[in-house]
This record gives sequence, structure tokens and C-alpha cells, in this order.
Amino acid sequence: MAELLSLSSIVPGTVIEFDYPTHNFHHLNLEFVRRAVQVERMESFLRSPLSLEALRRRPLIRRGSTMVFGRDLLADQERSFYLEASRGAFLPGFQLGIYDPESLEDSLEVVSCRFKPTERNCWRMLAMMTELAKKDYGRLKLGAFRCLP
Repeated sequence: MAELLSLSSIVPGTVIEFDYPTHNFHHLNLEFVRRAVQVERMESFLRSPLSLEALRRRPLIRRGSTMVFGRDLLADQERSFYLEASRGAFLPGFQLGIYDPESLEDSLEVVSCRFKPTERNCWRMLAMMTELAKKDYGRLKLGAFRCLP
């Protein structure tokens, strides 16, 4: 797993192997299967806010901060994987924040406690975000931000 998290060595065309849950949800027991993925691209969500709409659509997904997009060679299909959801990695927690979409780094104001990656906290975060979304923040936006352990 340490080799997998060496993100600088993962470039398009690279084949990476790791154990990934058959279903990546907090409320299901984790059963892992071996994956061999030919990487097409990677995307970091560490500083990308999760919207209330995205959280409502899939509240119990075990979200990470780095996603790999590519072809699962064993299943012969295009897939995406949160690297931190693989066996031996750590999922980030979340905090809610208010931010200016044009200057996120300079404007982020954290407005919640840290939510550890558990089923209960997914529901708590959704409830708190739903309540906070009732307020008008003008041009500022509300989002859930990943925070590393």
C-alpha cells in the first residue's frame, strides 16, 4: 500500500494493483477484491469542496481525497477509485466551510467540527450541512472539505 500512495509515480498508462471494497459504502461490511487498473488520469479533491447536492445523492460513500480514473483490467471496464478506500489506507475526515469560489485558499472559514469517516458522521454532516444551507451567504458557498488524519 505504501507504494500505491506514492502518487508522484502514478502517471497515465501505469498499471497499479490494490485491494478495493466490492461496495465502497460506510454502512456495508467491507469485502475486498484485487484490482489491476491502467491509469488514465488522477484527480485530487483535497481542496475541492463537496456540495450539499453531491452529499445528498450519495451520503454513505467512503470518499477519499485522490481519485484514479482508468480501466479495471480484471473486470474489463472503465472505473474510478478513491485511493484512500483501498485496504491499508486511511480515509480523510471532513469539515464544513464557507468559501469564496474565486479565492478558495484565501477565503475558507471552517464552520464545523471534524467529521471522522463513519456512517453516523455521514448522517450528522448531512444534517448540519442541510441546516447551514438555509442561510444566505451571498456570493460565498458552503461545502464539505476533506481533512487528512
